Amino acid sequence: HGYSLLVMNSELQPDLDAHNIRVLQARRVDALMMCPVEENHPETVAALRSLAIPLCIVEGDQPAAVDASYVHSEHAQGVQKAMGHLVSLGHRRIALLTGPSRYRSARERAKGLDRASAEFPDVTFLHRNVELNADDGERTFGDLLASGEGPTAVVVGGARLLVGVL
Repeated sequence: HGYSLLVMNSELQPDLDAHNIRVLQARRVDALMMCPVEENHPETVAALRSLAIPLCIVEGDQPAAVDASYVHSEHAQGVQKAMGHLVSLGHRRIALLTGPSRYRSARERAKGLDRASAEFPDVTFLHRNVELNADDGERTFGDLLASGEGPTAVVVGGARLLVGVL
């Protein structure tokens, strides 16, 4: 249909999100689909509010003043099912590493862990919110393993964290 796709990456820098939105707006794009780094970053919110094109936010929330459609994964359900599977395999100390609670995905994963905790009260679930980078993943998981009562299984919420855990 004559459309071209432009892809930009903000490298987890919210100021770059706002800049990228302005660049795309200057290029007169027909629509924007994005996964903002921060949910309430003032410059990003202002840039999104200035758009007069269809907007779809993936995996995050924005203030009500931002006119957008949303696509969200079922993080809570996914974590609850993953924990149930690990329990069925015999694990009784399970760790969940997620990003900071400022991210919707991390908040939703925590809800799934709460549900699993209620479903399996005899299991110890260890939850850690850490920054989404390999260094924090490695340090946090290393601390859990060195604690003497480390987990026998781990669920990691994010590829950058996973690199550190591995």
